[in-house]
Amino acid sequence: MKRFLLPLVVATMLPFGAFAQNNASGNATVSARIISALSIVKNKDLDFGKVAQGVGAVAIATTSPKAVKFTISGEPWEDIKITYTAPAKLQAGANQMPFTPDVKVDSTDVAAYSMAFALTSGSSFFLNEDGKAFVFLGGNINVAATQPRGSYTGTFAINVE
Repeated sequence: MKRFLLPLVVATMLPFGAFAQNNASGNATVSARIISALSIVKNKDLDFGKVAQGVGAVAIATTSPKAVKFTISGEPWEDIKITYTAPAKLQAGANQMPFTPDVKVDSTDVAAYSMAFALTSGSSFFLNEDGKAFVFLGGNINVAATQPRGSYTGTFAINVE
C-alpha cells in the first residue's frame, strides 16, 4: 500500500505546484466633464475722434462710455487666463503717436464700479456666477504740436484661455 500511496500523493501535489498562478484584474473609470466654450465679444472700437494738433494728452477712461467693453463668456466660476498685446504707438503711414492703454477687468458689466481691477497681460480671473467677465479698454494719446495730420490706428489683441 505504501508503494501505491506515495505516487498518488506526489501526483496529487504536482498540478497545484506546477500550475499555480497569481491572477489580478482592475478597472478604471473614464469620465469627461463638458463645460461651456469660451467666447469674447467687443462692443466697439476705441475711438479718440478728431483731435487738434498740439492738444497734448487726451484720455479715455475705462469708465467712459467711449471705452471698449469685451464680454467674456464661459463656464460659471471657471478660472481663466487673459493675455493681451497693446500698441505702444498708433500709426498713420510712417508717422507715429504714443499710446498708453488702460485695461481693467471686472465681474460686472459696468466699468464705473470702483471694483474693476487693473489688468496685466497674463493675469488670471474667475468668471462670475453667470459665466461672465468684462474687460474694459481705455487709454491715452499724446498729440504734439508737430504731430503730422492723419488717421492713426493700432491693434489691441486679447486672448482668453
